[in-house]
Amino acid sequence: MDSKPKSKVSKTKKPLNEMAPHYQNTILPNNIECIDVAQHFNFNKGNAIKYIWLAGSKGDPVKDLKKAIEYLQFEINLIENPNSLRNFLKK
Repeated sequence: MDSKPKSKVSKTKKPLNEMAPHYQNTILPNNIECIDVAQHFNFNKGNAIKYIWLAGSKGDPVKDLKKAIEYLQFEINLIENPNSLRNFLKK
């Protein structure tokens, strides 16, 4: 039995020349991509990581970083108000 954790993402990665240009310059050594890291976090944290990682690759880096802050604030709100989602769904 394989004890390695299963990845949520397909192991088939596109070759660098087939990736969108804004992703080509964001790959770390050892071929680590944003999705390789972000997939291990919940939605809000994963999206914050994505926006920080890719900040400025498609446009305004300040806009991207503000979006990351927005996702972090969503996460903080859930932690500080754990019943807020439950109350929202009851409406």
